[in-house]
Amino acid sequence: MRHTQMDSEFESIALQELSGLRLLEPIGPWAFGEDWLGTLNGVEGKVTVRLLSTAAMNDPAMVLAFQRAMSRMLQLYSSRIRRVLSVDSRPSALGRLRFALLAPALPDRLDDLQRESEFATALASVLKAIDYARRKGISHGALKREQIQISRDRSRVQVADFGVAQMREILARDPNFDEHTLEHFSPFPPIEIGSVYHAKTDLLAFHGVLREIVESNPAFEELREILKACEEDEGCHIPDFIERLGTLAASDPASISVELDTGNVSSLWHPDPKRQRLVGRGSELHQTLSALRERNKSLVTLHGPSGIGTTRLLQEVGADFRRERSFDVAFANLRAASNPLDIALSIAKALGLSTIKSDPIEQVALSLSLREAPLVVLLDDVRCSAADANETFHTWIEAAPEVRFVLTRREPLGVHYEEAIEVARLGYEDNREMEAGIELFVDLARVAYPPFELNDGNRDAVQEIVRRAKGMPRILELAASRIRTMSPHSLLERMPKHDDHEAGMKSEASAAMQAAMDWTWGLLKPHERAALSQASVFREGFFLDAAHAVIDLSAFADAPPVHEVIEYLVERALLRSSGTQPPLGETLYVLPDATREFVEERIDDPVLIDSARWRHARFYVQFARRWSERVGTIAATEALERVQREQNNMQAAIEHSISDKPAIAGNLILSLTRMLEIRGPIAMATEYLEQGIAALPQTPTPLLAFLHLQHSRVSWHQANQDLASSECERAISIGESLVDQDPSVGHRLVLAISILGRGMQLAQSGKPLLARDLLSRVLATVEGLNEDRAVAMVCGVLAVAESRLGNFEASVEQYRRAIEVSQRVGNLRSWAAAAGNLGVAIASNHEFQRAIEFYDLSESLYNQLGDLSGVCMNIVNRGIAQSNLQEFEEARRSFTKAITIQRQLGDRHNAIISLGNRGESALRRGDLDSAEKDLNAAEDLSRQSRNDRVLGYWLYAKALVGYHRHFGAASRPELAKAKDAIDESLAIRREVESGPTRVVFITLATAAKVYHELGKLDGDDLLLQKATELALEAKAISDQVPAWQVDIESDGAKKPALWIREVLADA
Repeated sequence: MRHTQMDSEFESIALQELSGLRLLEPIGPWAFGEDWLGTLNGVEGKVTVRLLSTAAMNDPAMVLAFQRAMSRMLQLYSSRIRRVLSVDSRPSALGRLRFALLAPALPDRLDDLQRESEFATALASVLKAIDYARRKGISHGALKREQIQISRDRSRVQVADFGVAQMREILARDPNFDEHTLEHFSPFPPIEIGSVYHAKTDLLAFHGVLREIVESNPAFEELREILKACEEDEGCHIPDFIERLGTLAASDPASISVELDTGNVSSLWHPDPKRQRLVGRGSELHQTLSALRERNKSLVTLHGPSGIGTTRLLQEVGADFRRERSFDVAFANLRAASNPLDIALSIAKALGLSTIKSDPIEQVALSLSLREAPLVVLLDDVRCSAADANETFHTWIEAAPEVRFVLTRREPLGVHYEEAIEVARLGYEDNREMEAGIELFVDLARVAYPPFELNDGNRDAVQEIVRRAKGMPRILELAASRIRTMSPHSLLERMPKHDDHEAGMKSEASAAMQAAMDWTWGLLKPHERAALSQASVFREGFFLDAAHAVIDLSAFADAPPVHEVIEYLVERALLRSSGTQPPLGETLYVLPDATREFVEERIDDPVLIDSARWRHARFYVQFARRWSERVGTIAATEALERVQREQNNMQAAIEHSISDKPAIAGNLILSLTRMLEIRGPIAMATEYLEQGIAALPQTPTPLLAFLHLQHSRVSWHQANQDLASSECERAISIGESLVDQDPSVGHRLVLAISILGRGMQLAQSGKPLLARDLLSRVLATVEGLNEDRAVAMVCGVLAVAESRLGNFEASVEQYRRAIEVSQRVGNLRSWAAAAGNLGVAIASNHEFQRAIEFYDLSESLYNQLGDLSGVCMNIVNRGIAQSNLQEFEEARRSFTKAITIQRQLGDRHNAIISLGNRGESALRRGDLDSAEKDLNAAEDLSRQSRNDRVLGYWLYAKALVGYHRHFGAASRPELAKAKDAIDESLAIRREVESGPTRVVFITLATAAKVYHELGKLDGDDLLLQKATELALEAKAISDQVPAWQVDIESDGAKKPALWIREVLADA
């Protein structure tokens, strides 16, 4: 954004006022608040600076001017700012900053000035973030959460846009600071939880930023006393403060649908220490660095034809910035990014951001704007259209103008904010110009043949090689790769002569490259050409097992084994090996872009490539099946990592086969989406499944049934229960058709598994009677088929239904059977599910400590399987048990951890449930503010997802909040709100629940109590009569299940049986 004359004038006036030279008169929409105390010199008190008019709030230039003036003001007067009192960002008061002043005290040490500067920077960043949120329509609540970043393992906390490294230096200068605790402060950027800061003087900057966040959010009430103690020099317990603050900050509802952080420093790019030295690119390197550093260009494009060396130059730019340790460098290859969404996801991965959902472009923008360290982003081989690139880069540069992007492309983007630098060929026309080319050839020759030396005997030949290469580094690399078997003179005799083209450098360079590749191709034997052609079907590399399966050289009698041919092609610089890759420590082989493009153009045998693609797809189907079978075993983590590593090849196989061989594509889609369901992001699976279902003939087949069933599971995770239900019914319909056609074991099993999926949905959505009936029939079917794995799964889900019906003994028996069968057949997944669900059943009998033991066992098994979704389920259940045991702090941590994992997975459905459970736990411990915040968020997200059953539960819990608020303050409005919430909850429960379930019972009891209290308060006989009717209905249900007549003594929030007795006694 341009710095306008109005900006400068306003800053000048504001600074004069702050210097005490004169009082500021209102200028247009700007003025200081009514409590302005004249000049600041010699004044102690509170000051408010704010925007007055709506027009000013809506004008980005005005807001930016305000930001700049505030930043300059704070830089001048930070030594007199005791603390930030508040930053009000409501639309009616955007930009209001309130702070307290101390009497003037001039700094007497340079150290104090350093501290002031850091404080000013921190506060200026808060204003910047508020402005960005306003312009992008982001809620300030979400923004505040983003100012504090929590690491995934919850061991580190980063305060965005504040220099922790500088804060560490400030601490070190404090004579009262305990030196040994310095080791707990990382150089960049997090503060380690576990350190305790005891010092006479306060950490002004740190607490100033935290106070702004704490005071403006009612959910942080419990933290204020800790902060107050810090400010009063009673010792600041940073770890406790940060951990609790971070946990509460994560409760923001935006944390469910939006994933934002500033990235993982350890995931950022580091240059290869063994890379070839850069030769002949000093001018281009200097131009690039000058544009980035001296002219502050936000985007630089290095452009040139294929083989010119833009990638190598890009790496050297990154290495130069890495040498300045204050810079972070990220790297991404955008070859496959064909649209703005792909670009955003690639950037997110390069920055180490968590799974991106919702609008990735805007989320990356906010993440970049909140980074502390300067960042350079290297993007290689950008092939998308200039319009698509502009859509992303313009947004990011506007949000974070201090971030630098460096791209490589064949052509410039042509946007106004770009600096395009053409990467020229090395000199080659006369002997004086070609020294760089000779030097590069010698370096490359020594890679192929270390004893090679340039001498008087071969210099002329090398010069001619450089001349014929037309200064193209890739051509020199191809030529130098032959030096082990050919002398420079022999090489020269075989290299093609290429006449200069008059069409210009790029056409000449392309023609030279084409001639060099033709020459290289001509030197290859037929079987080597065939191997290279077939290798082009791989995407993003391949391992030797895949090469042996896909590359067929049987037509060549003299062909050596495939692995020998691969190694030969590596020696000839036609393939590159990238060293061993996890998880198996195998070597990955990659086809360079220039080679791939040439090979694809030269392929003259489409049958050869079609058959290679067929073998490629068939190999990855078998590969996926082989590794997918291990997902339920102890080798699950390795299996998931291997499938994830080959995701690009699986995608390529799907694309190649979706039209001609949809069955192969369908099987690949099943394997790939199961991995995504476990590891996330779940949303990526939807598109694949829709493609697979659409491509298959709609005649009944087991594959079609399983694709619909998998689509149902994915939709359920995404809280789209209507689609999940219809997809499951479609799978059942296909299964029934298959059994009608041929009642084979396989077809009956397809039907049974489809019905099992529907039974699980019914059990989890308040229809346990229907679920039990369905599952009982399925159990009889799979027992008759002697399918123990299916028996274990059905028993586990049947136990859930029995538990929901209050049949504790029957539920436990089914779980025990599921565990026994799972152990016998070695199915860890079924064992893990049954153990966790057995814990749920035991908890329903109020044996919470014993239930936790089964949750721990289940979590351990899911950890062995690498199944984050299963791990998360047990964490949530443990949190519920801890809450019932009144271990509220432990419960809160469990729910928050679960929300973090579910957010990473993109599991919206279960994240909503975890958020609501955390709210209900807060209700039980009496923290009504936190409870209301979480429950409101859960309610909003449930409405957005149209998840009525979950919505009904959170409305019921909100009614309890209202009841307890009334109980504590005798507030009729709170009780009236509770009545509205319980009415809607009860209406939903009556509609979605099937039979006399426990949730209907407790909702009726709560409704009776709320109506009873409101009726007594108003003296309304109709309300009292309604309360009696509701209590009688609830009692009729509890009479069927005696266990429900017993209150959970540890639960201070809800006592349904007691409330029923009270209402009926009063009646």
